[in-house]
Amino acid sequence: MGVIIFKSIGISFVARFIANLAFNDDDVITFFDLIFWAILMGTLVITSFVYFFEHFISTTEKSHYAALELSKYEKEKVISKYLSLKKQLNPHFLFNSFNSLISLIPNDTKKAEDFVEELSSIYRYNLIQSDEIVVSLSKELDMIESYIYLQKIRFGAALVYNENIDLVTKFMLLPPMTLQLLVENAIKHNKVSLKTPLLVEVYTTQNFVIVKNNLQLKDKNDYQLDSLGIGLKNLENQIKLITDNKLIIEKTKDSYIVYVPLIKGELDD
Repeated sequence: MGVIIFKSIGISFVARFIANLAFNDDDVITFFDLIFWAILMGTLVITSFVYFFEHFISTTEKSHYAALELSKYEKEKVISKYLSLKKQLNPHFLFNSFNSLISLIPNDTKKAEDFVEELSSIYRYNLIQSDEIVVSLSKELDMIESYIYLQKIRFGAALVYNENIDLVTKFMLLPPMTLQLLVENAIKHNKVSLKTPLLVEVYTTQNFVIVKNNLQLKDKNDYQLDSLGIGLKNLENQIKLITDNKLIIEKTKDSYIVYVPLIKGELDD
């Protein structure tokens, strides 16, 4: 806009200078003066209109893009919530949980009470936090401790869980129920027995929380690969919409490792 205005002023001054050299008639010079001001005002009006029109178009496009991104994230969040509740309410989860609880009641009443409390914590977390876009890593770790407690009642020493979290990263953010998805997948798709213990590790490095487990896959007939793909794909899509970093998956001969990017932010914990 500035360039056009300066060019217009320059052209008008050149025209007036030529008029002064070519004509001695004051009326002619006055005429060129009028042309100068007409060009200048016309240029200002046109460039202002073009500028504000382009600004309006740009703002509208940004608004539409933001609405589209929000719509995409809301879709992924709904899918994530559905998958999480489906997993928690599926007959296998309830069957295993109730079986563990039944075995505890006659032998250890206090442990049975703790079991029910941890189970309710998982449901409460899923129902409340599933509506959030992101949660703190600290909240995720509290929830996964409840989940591990239930699983260790079921598997005992066959399941080993290690956690090594940098205190600074506890206040960073990630999509809700991320850790549960990854730990649950590790238990679901690998052999867990006293002969072949499953080691699940959760730790942080730089701006990532990492979930790692030793790889000892069950027979393909014992589990569905589709559920693993859907859950991870949904998590990957959520992360794409809230950060420039990507979910990283590494599979070696002995290990399965997932790097989840953490987002800097502040939430009330």
